[in-house]
Amino acid sequence: MSSNLSGKCPLCLKPVLVRNFKRHCNSFHTSIDTDQKLQKQICKLKENIIKNNNNENILRQTATDDLPIQRSTSNELSPPSKRVRRESANEIENISSIYGNESILNTTDNKEILNCSESGTMKDFGYVTHINKIELSDIKNKICGELQYIIQQTQLTSRFLDLSVDPNISTKHFVIETSTYLTALRESITDLLIKCDQTLEQIPSSLLTTTEMIKSSEISISRDPSTRKIHNEVELRYLVNEGPYQPILKHYPDNEVLKKNNQTCHFTSKWYQEFPLIEYSPTKDSIYCFCCRLFGDGPGSAQSENAWTTLGVNTWNKIKGSRGVNKKGKLEAHNESEAHISSLQRYLKFKERKNNIDFMLDKNLQQQEQQKVQMAKSNLEAVKILIDCVKYLSRQDIAFRGHVEEEGNFYQLVQLLSKHNPVLKQWLNDVHNRPYKVTYMSTDSQNEFIQLLGDSVQETSLADIRASPYYSIMADSTPDSNRQDMLTIFVRFADDNLEPQERFVSIKELRLKTGDGIANHILEVLNELQLDPDRLVAQSYDYANNMSGQLNGVQAKISDKLQRKIKYIPCSAHRSNTVVKHACEASLDINCLVGTLQNIYNFFTSSTKRLAILNDKYSSNLFTLIPKTTSTIRWGGKYQALKAVYESFREIVEALDEITDDSENFDKDTRNEANSINTNMKTFNFITYLIFMKNLMSTTNAITNHFQGEKLDLLTTGELLDRTTKLLERERNNDDNLNNLITMSENMSKSYEIDPDKEFNYKHRRRRPPKRIDENPHTAHKFTRLQYYTNSFRQVLDRLILEYKEVLSSIDSNLESLSKLAPEYITNLSQQDVVHICQMTKIDDSNLLYGEIQLFKTKIAEECVTITDASLFISQRKSTIPRLYQAYRYLLSIPVTVASNERSFSKVKIIKNRLRTTMDDERLQALLSCSIGTVLVDAMNTQELVERWSRNKSGRRI
Repeated sequence: MSSNLSGKCPLCLKPVLVRNFKRHCNSFHTSIDTDQKLQKQICKLKENIIKNNNNENILRQTATDDLPIQRSTSNELSPPSKRVRRESANEIENISSIYGNESILNTTDNKEILNCSESGTMKDFGYVTHINKIELSDIKNKICGELQYIIQQTQLTSRFLDLSVDPNISTKHFVIETSTYLTALRESITDLLIKCDQTLEQIPSSLLTTTEMIKSSEISISRDPSTRKIHNEVELRYLVNEGPYQPILKHYPDNEVLKKNNQTCHFTSKWYQEFPLIEYSPTKDSIYCFCCRLFGDGPGSAQSENAWTTLGVNTWNKIKGSRGVNKKGKLEAHNESEAHISSLQRYLKFKERKNNIDFMLDKNLQQQEQQKVQMAKSNLEAVKILIDCVKYLSRQDIAFRGHVEEEGNFYQLVQLLSKHNPVLKQWLNDVHNRPYKVTYMSTDSQNEFIQLLGDSVQETSLADIRASPYYSIMADSTPDSNRQDMLTIFVRFADDNLEPQERFVSIKELRLKTGDGIANHILEVLNELQLDPDRLVAQSYDYANNMSGQLNGVQAKISDKLQRKIKYIPCSAHRSNTVVKHACEASLDINCLVGTLQNIYNFFTSSTKRLAILNDKYSSNLFTLIPKTTSTIRWGGKYQALKAVYESFREIVEALDEITDDSENFDKDTRNEANSINTNMKTFNFITYLIFMKNLMSTTNAITNHFQGEKLDLLTTGELLDRTTKLLERERNNDDNLNNLITMSENMSKSYEIDPDKEFNYKHRRRRPPKRIDENPHTAHKFTRLQYYTNSFRQVLDRLILEYKEVLSSIDSNLESLSKLAPEYITNLSQQDVVHICQMTKIDDSNLLYGEIQLFKTKIAEECVTITDASLFISQRKSTIPRLYQAYRYLLSIPVTVASNERSFSKVKIIKNRLRTTMDDERLQALLSCSIGTVLVDAMNTQELVERWSRNKSGRRI
């Protein structure tokens, strides 16, 4: 939009140029103190300019288009119609769109009326004028209703007067509260000013007032009964007020056939007096029943005759009689029919209500409409608060209900907010004045709000996934508190900015744990979510046999069922943890170390008395850590246990010594167990392996934690593994570093009076073989303490390096030529590599991709260090290099770990805990979606949620 355009400021309605709007706000509106507020007002200004331009175009286009005049052949049929421009209908429709669809009239019917007048079936402009002016009256009621809401807000000023004299309220708090209140009040007034301004610009100056409209002879709704149309309430009031259409003509048309037979051959006006509810249509020369035509639909109308409502009756010889022996005439028979009697009853009930003029002029009804608008505004704010309460509880994993409904978190949170929000408090107090006394705080309403949020998060995630050309799946299962095996499924994709996203999409009970059963479960979920399986490029699971098996595992079954090879990437975090576990099992001494660590944890945490003694020892050292278990399923559990004992070694030994010597407070078994643990800890072997494993696992724990990142890509994972492997190889071949670890152990042992050589010689004393086996036993090689421990260290490091290389080889096999897209290797990318990449990513032209890479490879190599840097560089130029952009999107869609699934298990245990075991899968899915997708929940528009909630149930209104 050009900056030279001008419009009215949304706050003060003064004319201002778009380019000068920021200066205008700085000078006249000091409340616009942030860029976010400024952008919001700029958007409103531009919307007003666009809307005004559109309205001017419509007026210019339709200024010369007049509706044709429909004149009656008889002066007694209907008042003459006047010509009018079609723009009036457009203006009124625009005005109605400002205030919504809830009005005295049914706006859907109004649009049908306007369409009919344009198409030619009802080109009576008086008809259109009548409806449009009633809409304008409804707009006046809505504006007054919003004024009443503002008046209601201003009545809250008394609360601030009380706060000003409250000694417990600080001046700063009082000013903040007052400023917040005045800001909300100003926003309400500003919104109403904008609506009034928009309405004034669109209301034609020639329109009459409500009273003039009623008295005007221009009201020309066609009363001819032959006109077939469904009337709304306002039209019915007009027609009922006018009465049956009974034109009196000098001569009515004759039926020539009946005239030849000397029978009654035409209509006569005398029948009006005998049957006051009949109507005559000169256009069809037929009579109709007035009440049946207007009120024929309803109970008792099953036997109604179309002749009296739509077709008309013109068999004049049978109107009064001549239908046979003992048979009544058609009029008399119809008046006695059940359909006519039921229509007559509906007509009389409708007529008992005030006539059309009184209805339009009745101030009480107008006040009621204004009160409805005011109530709707209050209800809207209350429902917004209820939805915000549900958002808060859902994203924070807090239970909603308790054993007693009024004691639940949701109910108490609403009550707490009502103490500080007068609108909510008034809404709760007025519950008895509302239909059905609804508060929307029941269990069903809570579940509906939860499902609303869950569905919104799910729909947002699925929309983003469907917009991506590639996606991958990650699945893992865990038992819940109800002992059901629940399978969670996440989908990974790269968004438009080349940022990897992992979205939770499903949690359901897993009934079959075989590879085929899990594969069927996953494909069923993808089908339910309408995710195209052709876009599936990779899959990632843990390293269990039923998931990773090459023949019957899930990864193999998915490829078989989709009839194409789907890349399988084993969870890198799982494999890293498994590698460390296997390395620990390579040494018996390390297994003994882990067992002792677990014994320390069990000994102290199983008794509060023992733990109290340990805590007393900890009070003198701020860096001590409570012993941790080594049997936890968490990947960093063993490292945390090692670190805790290493940092608190002296305090633990002192606590064990005190328990061993305290025969008064501890029994013999406890003291013996404490002495046994203490003896195992005060050994050079324990201290040496404790230091070695603590230093080693600090490296492996760092890489395992790094593998749990959501934004991690496969290329970075391979580079990280390669660097870690090289680091471990350097440590393995560095004798000085290994000797330093042993020296540290010797120094630590001296403080506890441990003799390393004596202990080593005792456990590894030389045993001479008999001479029949070795004739010269004195020449046998003797291991020194230093050699023994360095060899043991290398044994663990060799196992660790070997398995890390296997993981790295698996990653390289999945990457293939994609590894050349890294900034450090992109300059070495060959034409053959590009062809291979195009085959994987289904890019249409390898030559164009190669050209794009050649064009930017130097810049990427010089300006980018990581894949993240290259992604940002490429996403900013995606229109220039679309194929390279697509290749990177494919690369970043490949998963690395199932850490997101593991994190969701923690959420499941919090949400579906032992007190909520009866929770069904649908509610669990919604709550888990909100808990995991907190970013999506926070970004939701509460106003849109309220509108969607109001549409979920027919008849519900705000």
